[in-house]
Amino acid sequence: DVRLYNGDYLFSPSKETGTDVDDFSILAYDAALTAQAAIKLISLSPEQLIAANADCDTGVTMFDAMLIAHYVAGLTKPPDSRVAEWTFNPEYKQYNDLDSDFLEEHYTGIIIGNVNGFWQSTESVHKIYNISHLLNLDGLNEGDCISIPCLIEWENQEIISADIDIEYNEQIFKYVGFDKDDLAEEMNFVENDQPGHLRICMFGTKPINKSGILGNIHFEAITTDSKESTININRYQLNDYLPQKTSLNISFRGGVVEKRSFMLHQNYPNPFSDKDRSLNSVNSGTMIKYEIPEQSHINIQIFNILGQKVRTLVDDTKRPGRYVLFWDGKDDLGTTLSNGIYIGVIRFKGATKSIRMIKM
Repeated sequence: DVRLYNGDYLFSPSKETGTDVDDFSILAYDAALTAQAAIKLISLSPEQLIAANADCDTGVTMFDAMLIAHYVAGLTKPPDSRVAEWTFNPEYKQYNDLDSDFLEEHYTGIIIGNVNGFWQSTESVHKIYNISHLLNLDGLNEGDCISIPCLIEWENQEIISADIDIEYNEQIFKYVGFDKDDLAEEMNFVENDQPGHLRICMFGTKPINKSGILGNIHFEAITTDSKESTININRYQLNDYLPQKTSLNISFRGGVVEKRSFMLHQNYPNPFSDKDRSLNSVNSGTMIKYEIPEQSHINIQIFNILGQKVRTLVDDTKRPGRYVLFWDGKDDLGTTLSNGIYIGVIRFKGATKSIRMIKM
């Protein structure tokens, strides 16, 4: 745009809101960076400060971080939010006359909300989110719950955010909710569940350097009229790392509902170790799967070989279904336990089952 002001020429660039802005332009990671800047944990460049000021007021606050998170989750944009709008630095340039050429007159285009400044494409490369081996997806009954874990597979990654996008058949599944694990206790959580489409934005200010589970996403099977269905994880992205995706193919028993058993599966991997920092091999923790046939209070504890309780993993009421949890080899105080044999014990309505686990 060009206009006259007191005899001078003012040049100001513009770009229509939403143009060249897609689902990968603004991430939960941007909300996390904004939150860190709001409490002075990090310093932002002048352009990043403009991008982080989501309501374009006098400074960057936690409110700006929440506005960005609401946009990431696909929620209705509040009137004071300017997330996904374009602005430029400088806003304009002023010239006394245009009798000669002006070279190297650059403007920096900024998407409000895109604090990191990394502009991904919707066609961004994905890697496979490999969790099917942790879940039992065969033979669900009507009313069963399936829990999808949100993993941090490696240690020392400074995780401050997670973007989650899931599609499912709303005629077959109902989204029940998200349970944050201890690992994500200090993270903010924004969700948007539309029929058949769930989006979750998680962000925090304190980096997570452990491998483990941020939490579990719970779906309930509301009918088994179909023989099978699919839950598509279109995107699971930690920070601004490479997005992951997968499809979970789920089968149903159909017909007469078969009474499900109370089960505690052997942990995976076993043995496990704290020498390797990856959940994809012998690692700094282990996964434990269990199934319950009806809603009830569940208690899962870890004991050492002397019979002393060292950790309580679950002490809560759960819906019927299949669950997965993570044990990092530490006690209730967060102290790393010595190598050896440990016993995992689950209690359900007076019944008890146990597994033998080896920490190396």
